[in-house]
Amino acid sequence: MMSEQVRTIRRYVDRNYGDAITADEPVYYENQKFWIAELKSDYPRMIRDDLKRESFVKFLTLKDLGEIKLTNDNHIIATPREELIERLQSRLRQWQEMAQEIVLSSSADELARLGALKDSIAPIVVVVRYLASKDRHEITDEQVEREHGTTLKWIEFLVQIKLLDRTDSGFTYSSLFAQLEKETADKGVEEFVNHVVAYIMKNYYNTIRQVFRVWRFETYLHAATCYYAPSIQAGRMLHRSEESLMALYHKWYSKTYSILRFQSILQELKNQGVLTQVDGYWYGSNEIWGRLKPLIQTIPEEITTHRG
Repeated sequence: MMSEQVRTIRRYVDRNYGDAITADEPVYYENQKFWIAELKSDYPRMIRDDLKRESFVKFLTLKDLGEIKLTNDNHIIATPREELIERLQSRLRQWQEMAQEIVLSSSADELARLGALKDSIAPIVVVVRYLASKDRHEITDEQVEREHGTTLKWIEFLVQIKLLDRTDSGFTYSSLFAQLEKETADKGVEEFVNHVVAYIMKNYYNTIRQVFRVWRFETYLHAATCYYAPSIQAGRMLHRSEESLMALYHKWYSKTYSILRFQSILQELKNQGVLTQVDGYWYGSNEIWGRLKPLIQTIPEEITTHRG
């Protein structure tokens, strides 16, 4: 039988927060003489396969959105609606970021071939190509001094992540560098460069983005996420129209990005095998989906306070 406290709290939730918000069973605190109910949302997401014209709803459980405190004399102190909405949006972004992480991890080998990515981290590409050439075992301090002003900063980053080692007169390749080179033996220098770039993006993308402020590449990762994130929720690859992907990109990332530029981004992703097309609709890569699918379970079903 529902208690009067539960009814009071639920009426407040319905009147002040809307249908998407619910309250957990309230807990009574004897010493303080009040009840507290935590607020959460089983947030609906409409998922659509544009080719098959199928639509269905998936729910994300978003927790720690706020609380309602009910005193013994029926006075209510609750999280303001604006603050609750801000927290709800934060939890949605948190899910989106987790989805993006596994998209990047699963597609890094393909994304590494993009010219835009290599241009963004050009000093790394220059150094790796140089040391991968035959009979070149060191980049000297004198050579570094003649390069662009930021080159030393990038080289120091490569030392920090153990891809290069310091010598008395410069820098040389590390055992990790040699190991990655062995993994692409007989495939040529450029495939090795791609392999190193993919390794860095899988493991140090946030560092590259925050420390070196590499932004240009993000559009490609965001566009790929706009395709794969709904597929992650659906549990299968979906057929998506260009308009659907553009609408989601505008919603998540940029309302001003043009359809002309976005179409070019999708074509480049197709050229590198990140996306494919089926009957005029955008579709995923079987190889990438095969890597991605086992990682879906790493996204928790309940999204609570942000990690870290």
